Amino acid sequence: MLGVVFNSSWLYQVFVFGLTFGFWAAIYFPTLYVYRSNNKHRTYEAAMIKERAHKKKLRDLEKLEEEAAAASEAGSEASEAS
Repeated sequence: MLGVVFNSSWLYQVFVFGLTFGFWAAIYFPTLYVYRSNNKHRTYEAAMIKERAHKKKLRDLEKLEEEAAAASEAGSEASEAS
């Protein structure tokens, strides 16, 4: 069987290409899988989740500051009235 492959030039080229592709795929696809699984925190979706959480935190802090300012104004008005 291999004698036919090595004696035919086009069949030999197909065999070498297939062998090369097989070795390449055996190394490339596992490496790609590991790279993708290790970098899930670097995706666009992960960045958007972090951005939304940060904006929500800023809105909550701004709301608390406004409530604190309103409470201090109410406290100062009450002390001026008495």
